[in-house]
Amino acid sequence: MQLRNQPAIVSRVVDRLMQETECRIPAKDRLSVHLGLLEIIMNAIEHGNLGIAYHEKSEALEGSSADWGNLLKQRMSESPYRDRSVLIQFQMDSECCEWTITDDGEGFDWHNVPDPNDPENLLAANGRGIMLARLSFDDLDYLGRGNQVVLRKNLPPLPRQD
Repeated sequence: MQLRNQPAIVSRVVDRLMQETECRIPAKDRLSVHLGLLEIIMNAIEHGNLGIAYHEKSEALEGSSADWGNLLKQRMSESPYRDRSVLIQFQMDSECCEWTITDDGEGFDWHNVPDPNDPENLLAANGRGIMLARLSFDDLDYLGRGNQVVLRKNLPPLPRQD
């Protein structure tokens, strides 16, 4: 699935992605997987494709109610940002679901993502979304220059067919 920079439809895209897993991901895990996918795809658009730095987002969110929306609109209309998209690949087998999310941005230093196990990071201005996603999946791996992430959710064994 290829997604243009359209934050307004990401929730519907994630709903569609979750339909593929309806019979396999247990009900108790579905909301957290949904939220994790939503967070990673939004990060791919906002920080990857639109190149919005964490400090820019923080300033816009702390400003007037229109600042964040104005920043998004501005970046979505500028070259090279407006022509970028997010590629979402999905595969599922009997053992796991795997999503690969790739943006067209410059990437980021994923080695410096805050440690979710450090209590001080719970109140940090940055990295909470990635921390939430890490809690939602069994594996979350950044590849290459940081513009591609692989999310894996292990599945319970299929019932035996006797």
